[in-house]
Amino acid sequence: MTDSAVMSESYTIMPQAEQPTANPTGGAVAAGTTVALSTNTAGATIHYTTDGNAPTGSSPVYSTPIPVNSAMTIKAIAVLAGMTDSTVMSESYTILPPPQVATPTATPSSGAVLVGTPVTLQTTTPGATIYYTTDGNTPTTSSNVYSTPIPINSAVTIKAIAVLGGMTDSTVMSESYTILPPPQVATPTATPSSGAILVGTPVTLQTTTPGATIYYTTDGNTPTTSSNVYSTPIPINSAVTIKAIAVLGGMTDSTVMSESYTILPLPQVAAPTATPSSGAVLAGTPVTLQTTTPGATIYYTTDGNTPTTSSNVYSTPIPITGAVTIKAIAVLAGMTDSAVMSESYTITPLPQPQVATPTAAPSGG
Repeated sequence: MTDSAVMSESYTIMPQAEQPTANPTGGAVAAGTTVALSTNTAGATIHYTTDGNAPTGSSPVYSTPIPVNSAMTIKAIAVLAGMTDSTVMSESYTILPPPQVATPTATPSSGAVLVGTPVTLQTTTPGATIYYTTDGNTPTTSSNVYSTPIPINSAVTIKAIAVLGGMTDSTVMSESYTILPPPQVATPTATPSSGAILVGTPVTLQTTTPGATIYYTTDGNTPTTSSNVYSTPIPINSAVTIKAIAVLGGMTDSTVMSESYTILPLPQVAAPTATPSSGAVLAGTPVTLQTTTPGATIYYTTDGNTPTTSSNVYSTPIPITGAVTIKAIAVLAGMTDSAVMSESYTITPLPQPQVATPTAAPSGG
């Protein structure tokens, strides 16, 4: 057979469009992040897919950044007439969890507090709303909205969350409170304290708790708010026990003060003395009475009876004109009457005049 004709084919090499790039590249991104596609091949059209299929010239044309709202893979090619399509770009994205709202804090934190103590809630996330419960349940956005401090009037657990749109709800705060007994009013004190005192001595009561009212008894019973209200010092005129409490709203009543008193005997007036004292004196001799107790009055008798305040008041010396016994007491208000002075007198006879003894001249010898 005759040889065939000669085949001749000519080839040229077409340049390839540059593969697109994505910004940002694949990875974990915040929901709503937009991915921009570009190619360095001027005039090339970018076609892309988000369903995992390889893009072709029939795939959607890229024009604006692609929002990433869920996990996805973006694949893209660059196409330009007269050039070979680019290789396929593939970038995979996952969604970062949104930032979390800061967990609320409580002031004061858990512990024993005074009844009525207000608890303040706060979060460091600006604009977040705090929701709370006091019944032990986990709070939700249907729970109480925190706006003002929460008063603690009984044992309670406060649970709270902080919420802000576009962020994950905070973790749950939990703070538990118990009630401290209210502070106690200071126990009253008495001046003077228990002991033996003079009749009429006033006893003053006081407490160091400002504004507290003192209630007291003198009959041995425990005082209550129905007892006598202390306002002025209490005079002690006989053996007695004063019991007292101090009371102030919002505080525990004080413990009971108990002070017992007995009466000291009054100091005694000094017994009168007589000048001259008992003995034989000349008729008409004046007897002077005195006591060392200033201001005391002396009462006396000369008839043998014991003197009283109804007896003669001594003012001038008493002349002795016959055998007599003078009895006297000294008296002063606020003191015990003196012991009785008793002085007895007799009359010395007057001396008789005597004739002068004779003398002899010359005298014997």
